[in-house]
Amino acid sequence: MLRAGSRFCERAVIAIRRHGARRAVARAARRLVRRLHAHEQHTWYELDLRVARPRLALPQDLRLRLAEDADLAQIEALPETTSVPVMRRLRSEGHQLWIVDGRSGVGFVCWVFRTRAPVAAAKGRWIDLPDSVVCVEDSLTAPAMRGRGIAPGAWCALADRLEADGVQALVTKVEHWNRPSHRALAKTGFRPTAEMKLDRAWGRSRVAATPLGGGTGALLAGLILGGREG
Repeated sequence: MLRAGSRFCERAVIAIRRHGARRAVARAARRLVRRLHAHEQHTWYELDLRVARPRLALPQDLRLRLAEDADLAQIEALPETTSVPVMRRLRSEGHQLWIVDGRSGVGFVCWVFRTRAPVAAAKGRWIDLPDSVVCVEDSLTAPAMRGRGIAPGAWCALADRLEADGVQALVTKVEHWNRPSHRALAKTGFRPTAEMKLDRAWGRSRVAATPLGGGTGALLAGLILGGREG
């Protein structure tokens, strides 16, 4: 309990420092509302690394690499990213934080989750993954760097590295309203593999996950719904 309280205070201080007291309180209130009431629809996408796929290059002045401790403060300054303590904790658990950077600083970030991935709709909020499947989460392009095709180039470069490690498929999920991300994923060769819906009212949730054909769709739907059966 003491540890949880310490984390809460730490997050509160960071939020106030980043957003100011009024905006920090408003953001906390929105998160609480989402905990009680939510209606979310996601499409899961898969990039099959065993078949031919687009090879889109990053701009020449940018490179893909693993984030280091010295990068975390700059990453935290990007909108909608998590705090430095959370990033450190996730990295200590073995999850990988990848960035694209250049002379102008960090232009793109994403997380790579192996063996287990965060899914709010699943029981326990995590699903276990086979070694052949890797989940890419929280892909974000810095506002000043948008429009340069950085995300597709980063995903292609990341796919090449993961394929060399024996990974067979990348999966990621996108909310229905996020049309730019849907287009960017399609450009990179990702294909829809499952649909997921989460309805929450006063803390009680209803979840639906439907495969869209072959690939990892049935696997993902089973993992998301499996812990909720019975």
